Amino acid sequence: MSKINGKPLDKELEELLKSIGEFIRRERKILGYSSAETFGNKIDIDSATMRKYESGSLNISLKILLKIFRGLNKTKEEIFSTIITGTPPEPAAGGFVLSPAQEEQVKGQVKKALGKSISQALSPADTNRLYLMLTYCHNARLRKSALRDKFGLSKYTVNFNKLLKLTLDAGWISMTNPASPHDKDQRYFTTVKGVAVIKL
Repeated sequence: MSKINGKPLDKELEELLKSIGEFIRRERKILGYSSAETFGNKIDIDSATMRKYESGSLNISLKILLKIFRGLNKTKEEIFSTIITGTPPEPAAGGFVLSPAQEEQVKGQVKKALGKSISQALSPADTNRLYLMLTYCHNARLRKSALRDKFGLSKYTVNFNKLLKLTLDAGWISMTNPASPHDKDQRYFTTVKGVAVIKL
């Protein structure tokens, strides 16, 4: 049984800690951290403590929770939206940054799918946006306008269209009606190949 200062936790608090732990484990895997140890190293928390946080067997302070959320590229507001209210997690485009290792992994996949020249032409910001497109269209079927809105854009930019085309060319995102690209009800979704990229 989980404890605080040697005393058993009440059932509701124990369930909350488990929910937080499950969320942390799921999100760090999405970001490419295969173990609690590798993620703990990134945010300077030892592996044994990180595993306890993920299992929900150790009480977690708000200070540590915020530290972990920053490591997951989450905002403090998402503590409430993803854990307390149960809203599905989604990275915010404004402050999202892949780690250098993750950026290289994504660019490596671009190189495999589309060639070295296209991969080398991607800036760090491009790579982040490409990754976010895959994330936003995962388990969703979004209109192009809805995907644009997630990046805070009021109109389609050359860069937005370029990156969306790249994901389509790589087979990472697909249209619901590829035979009619300009279908007014066209929607976009992440393919199995695309999901593999965001789970590297």
